[in-house]
Amino acid sequence: MTFRQLATWLESDLAEVRAHMARALEPEIASGQFARVLCEAAENSGKMLRPILMLLVAGDYDEAHRDELLVTAACYELGHTASLILDDVIDGASLRRGKPSVQSSYGEPVALCTSDYLLMAAQGYLVQEGYARSVAEMARLVRVMCAGEMVQYEHLHDCAATRDTYLAAVRRKTASLFESCCGLAALITGKSDDCVAAMRAFGETLGVMFQVRDDLKDWTDDEQGAGKPVNEDFSEGIYTLPAIHAFANDEVGDRLRELASIERPSAGDLAEARRLVTEAGGIEHARAYLEDLAEQAGSQLAVLPEGPHRDALRGIVRLVAHE
Repeated sequence: MTFRQLATWLESDLAEVRAHMARALEPEIASGQFARVLCEAAENSGKMLRPILMLLVAGDYDEAHRDELLVTAACYELGHTASLILDDVIDGASLRRGKPSVQSSYGEPVALCTSDYLLMAAQGYLVQEGYARSVAEMARLVRVMCAGEMVQYEHLHDCAATRDTYLAAVRRKTASLFESCCGLAALITGKSDDCVAAMRAFGETLGVMFQVRDDLKDWTDDEQGAGKPVNEDFSEGIYTLPAIHAFANDEVGDRLRELASIERPSAGDLAEARRLVTEAGGIEHARAYLEDLAEQAGSQLAVLPEGPHRDALRGIVRLVAHE
């Protein structure tokens, strides 16, 4: 199944998730332009991947868990949107999913206020609905994500960064959200402790896969196809798996470090960096690692019962590995 087909299959549940998102925003608090910005941000949440994952992990669950599951899914999507807006501010990104980012459209102060509002709306709605374990889990998640951002920040322009350094940031900054929502969906729907642990592990693996895939695209896509500027990470001193592999290559490593030291690399500098990373096998290395992660994620799903929900999760793994 494609993501579009998954959204169609889960359409009624996702419609309810969106309704909860709208209620959580409490539009009567905001007014004028800010109210429009909040609505735009919530509506531009993309594939609704977090809610889809939670619904698939939940599978054929007891209806008694429905409200808590859907409210939590809505709040996780709002929290995810808040984190993207903040990421764009930190990275100075002008585009998000091919559209102007909140900060490029409305300015950094509006973007920061929007991110804070969305996160607090999510937390407040969970408290209002009485779902304490989801509140506690989201609070833990935010701390972990912030810690991941700092790991990445501490290693800016670090040409000696290793795969372990890279993964330490990725697991906290990106994969923790997948780990949290998959594990929480299993917990909410009354699955066994072993299943909850397996779904947390699966979510983390899938989250790392998404990041590795995105990092690959940054080295292989053109700007028009990516819907955002490419090679921004390298030019800003954030070294992902393809570059880390190439830095360790005796033939191209020294020249790649020279390019990395340029404060404002030109298009020609970045094109050369792409060529060197490719020659060093950095792209192939990252793709092979992505395949290894896909195999690992597939095995982690074995704890779930056979059926369309597990099949759909396996399909997502394949999509991420080969998209």
